[in-house]
Amino acid sequence: MRPHAKSRLSALFLTLAVLLTACGTDAPAELSTQARQERGPRPERLGLSSERLGRIAPVMQQDIDAGLVPGYLTLIARHGQRAHLEAQGWADIENRIPVEQDSLFRMYSMTKPITATATMILLEEGRLLLSDPVSKYIPAFSNMVVRNPDGTTVPASRQITIRDVLTNTAGVPTYGIGLTDPGIDTEMPMSQLVARLAELPLNFQPGTAYEYGFGIAVAGVIVEIVSGRTLEEFFQERIFGPLGMGDTSFFVPAEKASRLVTQYVSSGQGAAARLVRSNVYSSDKVNGPKVQFGGDGWGGGVVSSAHDYARFAHMLLNGGELDGVRIISRQSVERITASHTGSLPLAGVTPGHGWGLGLSVLQDVTLTPGIGSVGRFGWSGAAFTYFFVDPKEDLVVIRLSQLLGSAAVSRSRPEVLDSLVYGALR
Repeated sequence: MRPHAKSRLSALFLTLAVLLTACGTDAPAELSTQARQERGPRPERLGLSSERLGRIAPVMQQDIDAGLVPGYLTLIARHGQRAHLEAQGWADIENRIPVEQDSLFRMYSMTKPITATATMILLEEGRLLLSDPVSKYIPAFSNMVVRNPDGTTVPASRQITIRDVLTNTAGVPTYGIGLTDPGIDTEMPMSQLVARLAELPLNFQPGTAYEYGFGIAVAGVIVEIVSGRTLEEFFQERIFGPLGMGDTSFFVPAEKASRLVTQYVSSGQGAAARLVRSNVYSSDKVNGPKVQFGGDGWGGGVVSSAHDYARFAHMLLNGGELDGVRIISRQSVERITASHTGSLPLAGVTPGHGWGLGLSVLQDVTLTPGIGSVGRFGWSGAAFTYFFVDPKEDLVVIRLSQLLGSAAVSRSRPEVLDSLVYGALR
């Protein structure tokens, strides 16, 4: 073959190679960049069935069509690659604005695992211990008393610890105390809210029971005190920034406000059920006052996207590291995702689960109403957000919505989604 013919042929092959690369023929859907995530491999390459994943949207659509849920965004990833990302329904029902793949959601209590991670960062730096009494950092908790059933009080048997507040075993009053009793509102800094809580009796002796409540809000304030940064600043500098979570913050800048999904509340039951726009934190996330950074999710918690939260979840799945950036050690992840509650009854936690640091952990598959692997961990948020990480299956699942009062929802509750996802594994 003549030299110039070889050159033309080489150029042709080079052109074809560039075109094939641009088309992303076999490019994996890494969660490390948005571009790669959008290309996406066929689920079969990740050990999932496309046909069975196709069952998810119709099941969830039933509640959207029935007017029980405004919309959903569902992300499923395996082996660090996206296998399924689907937006359904409405971000704003009245204005017919659909949920998009980059929509932003108030995460509420899905902020708790982030606060636990922040706490472990400080622990690894030798700046605190889980056994430290809370009063070491917030002296107002020094002489706590416990309320008896008859309304009388007795001294606490011991100091409450950082571990207690992270595991909801401190006895700190629950969300049921309302806004009027301690004078709590969403316009005060969390440090002031926690100071008010310290004036109230504990609901039980420390470590003797589990009760979901303001405990992790206390841990968030300790992070602020120890680090000398607001929780927003600490999250951004030590977690969100390093992980590339550019859409995650306690508040939404004006240029992203159009992406924030409208929050609804379920009103009525059965055929009378309807969705009403909620005024709870409806505009606070954009308009302010932007002073309360609640580590437990109070005030709506952080706002995030499915893509961003998947990066946080994959960091935990990978033992504290993602894309070469280490946030916490493998041992710290093991501490977060181990059950710390022993045989204590866990009201409000799905049967078969224990409670770690800011999240639940599946311990007994025979008791859970859905399907899952022992060691799977995750949690949900008040506005019908939900995630889990399954290390055994190398799996991350995130389902987001913005619905308060979701008791009327039937087909799209977490255990139904779990069964659909696990049913798609090959």
